[in-house]
Amino acid sequence: MKLAETENIVDLVNRCRKRDKSAQHRLYLAYADAMFAICNRLVVSIEDAEDILQDAFVIAFTRIDKLKDERKFGGWLKTITINECLNFLKRKKIHFDDLPENIAIADETEELPFEPDAEAVNEAIAELPVGSRIIFNLYLIENYKHKEIADMLKISESTSKSQYQRAKQLLKEKLIPTKDAR
Repeated sequence: MKLAETENIVDLVNRCRKRDKSAQHRLYLAYADAMFAICNRLVVSIEDAEDILQDAFVIAFTRIDKLKDERKFGGWLKTITINECLNFLKRKKIHFDDLPENIAIADETEELPFEPDAEAVNEAIAELPVGSRIIFNLYLIENYKHKEIADMLKISESTSKSQYQRAKQLLKEKLIPTKDAR
């Protein structure tokens, strides 16, 4: 949902600082879909994603006084949401395998020989091993650098890179029909 032209983020954030429930509701409506998409990509379970989304908004509204620049509410909320997803996954004891250092680093501009269906891509991403899926989403979708991902997940940068490459390879295998399947 978009904000009405008469509303702006700065005003809504300032009203939220005064515990204005209607302003909180408007910000929730404006950002919930995007934040839910992040949660769902990282944790896959809809029920868990919904719980994490609610927790992220509670944290945001509780700590809103710590937001220094009201115009950056969306990015700040995204950080909170991703951190809540990662905290959830840590509680689930997700393990990130160190893959061999000599894993082939594919060309980032490499394209599939066909245009895959968006639903098929989303399903294939959801089926990735958890560690690879998280890193794939953080790197490719959320635009974090491997160094940032490594710091967030407390893994090495090379593990982040190799897990990303593993995800790409697995997706390619799932999405490109083999000659036998044609």
